[in-house]
Amino acid sequence: YVSVPLKWDLGASGENLILRMGYDETPVMEKIKYTKILCLYLTGIYIILILIASGLFSPLISRPIRDLPRKAREIAAGNYDGQFNVKNTSITEIVSLANDFETMRKELVRHNKELEYQSLHDALTSLPNRVLLQDRLHQAIFAAHRDDTQLALLMIDLDGFKTVNDTLGHQ
Repeated sequence: YVSVPLKWDLGASGENLILRMGYDETPVMEKIKYTKILCLYLTGIYIILILIASGLFSPLISRPIRDLPRKAREIAAGNYDGQFNVKNTSITEIVSLANDFETMRKELVRHNKELEYQSLHDALTSLPNRVLLQDRLHQAIFAAHRDDTQLALLMIDLDGFKTVNDTLGHQ
């Protein structure tokens, strides 16, 4: 309440009048209290929505990231068959990382095929070498035993091959 003295001359009585003005704060305090409760409810709803959204969207992020190390371990173990595919994600960084892994996988496959070819073929003539002959001979012997068939091996030797090779060259 605000009290304001009024100067009013009423003659001999000499009474001073006081104007008292008041404001009832109860409705305002109720509105402030209501606003506080509303803010708390909105904050709670916001937190719940964030938790729901993170629960829904986190698998979209974490599943592809968890698949990448698993596929990398498969490649490290020598399994080059699986392809790096990132499904159901539009996150460009994850897609880019998966594409880089796929490029590395393809390069490893190419290098391994090249090394295998070099280990099983003669560098000069590109003909199969002794290691490949022994491997194929063992396979043929096992197949003959399994199928109960006979197997024959024909060997040819060229006499003086070194002289021909030295005289005429490798080509």
